[in-house]
Amino acid sequence: MDNKQITESYITKDFYIASLLRALGFRLQSLDRSQGKFVNFIFADPENKAQEAISQYWNRNIQVDARTMVEAINEFKTRLYAKT
Repeated sequence: MDNKQITESYITKDFYIASLLRALGFRLQSLDRSQGKFVNFIFADPENKAQEAISQYWNRNIQVDARTMVEAINEFKTRLYAKT
C-alpha cells in the first residue's frame, strides 16, 4: 500500500484518501512533489487517528458530509494543477 505512518504525520499518495482525511478535518502539512509524477499528501496526525479513519472508510463505517468531501476534492485538484 502507498500509505505510511511516521511520527505525528500521515503520508499517502492516494488522492481520495487524502480528500477524505481533509474532509474529516486533518490538517494538510504539505505536498511532496519529489517523487516525479506522484505527489505525497502529508497530514498532521499527532494522535495517530488517520489510520483508524481509513479503516472505517474501507469497512464502510464512516460518514462524511458530501459537500465537505467535494470541497476537499476541489481544493486538492486546484493545488495539484496550480503552477508552482
